[in-house]
Amino acid sequence: MGDSLITVFVIFIAVILMLLFPLLVLAENSERITQLASQTITAEFVDKITTAGIMRKEDYDAFISRLHHTGSTFEVQLEVRHVDENPNRNATIISPETSGGNLSYSVFTSSILFQMNMDGAYIFKQGDTVVVTIRNTNRTIAQLVREIFFPASGTRDYQVGASFSGMVVNNGRF
Repeated sequence: MGDSLITVFVIFIAVILMLLFPLLVLAENSERITQLASQTITAEFVDKITTAGIMRKEDYDAFISRLHHTGSTFEVQLEVRHVDENPNRNATIISPETSGGNLSYSVFTSSILFQMNMDGAYIFKQGDTVVVTIRNTNRTIAQLVREIFFPASGTRDYQVGASFSGMVVNNGRF
């Protein structure tokens, strides 16, 4: 009886080492490739729109399409920090302490997408900063296998994410 119990235990350990461990390694490799691809896609998108000074609806749709071709679904957050070059122009009292500095204000995803849907594009000014952040919303295979092996480690909200920003170098025009 004791020998058969040990044999079953050894077979169980062999199955784990021969099947599940390589699955974990392959899944984590796939996750790293998806991470690298999503970072590259995001960087290329930000470089394109900051160089052109305009984000067209077609550019944004192509960006989303390329992200989904990685096999994951993503949540995309956009932020544009517009430079207000003359913050004192509407002030009635100008004090020496407040003059001379540039202020900025931010516009976020919903406003940007609304503007793009209305006009077909979102136009930037030179000096604006564009920040694009992405996070996957699905659970990756590596995340599922990790939860089997390490249930006490907890789960993160996302496994694949990227953030890239750039300063607009040209004023945008239609």
